Amino acid sequence: MTDTFTWHISNLDRRLADGFIERSYWNLTATRGEFVTGLGGNVVFTEPDPAKFVPYSQVTEDLAIQWTRQSIGDEQLDLLNERLEHELDLLENPVEANGVPWSEPEPEEAESEPEEEEESEDG
Repeated sequence: MTDTFTWHISNLDRRLADGFIERSYWNLTATRGEFVTGLGGNVVFTEPDPAKFVPYSQVTEDLAIQWTRQSIGDEQLDLLNERLEHELDLLENPVEANGVPWSEPEPEEAESEPEEEEESEDG
């Protein structure tokens, strides 16, 4: 089954004076069938080349994701994906469990066939 990775920017910090975005708060979600996991973080941006500055009002989520991914870097992106893939593997094939033995659910008793009712003859 194919893993799907979805980026989302939950918030941006910016300077009011010029609209420079200083920080991006991101979430990365990984999905494999019914299994979903994710992680998040934030990155601090460096001052852009003035020729490449994008006014705050023109920033889209896709552009913010692009900047965020560039700031994280390819090597770290690969590690994030590997971590999420590992978490999906554990969700799909767990190797640990938690709980206490005195409150574990009772195993379901095998269902027996319903007893047939005897018909009575009125006489």
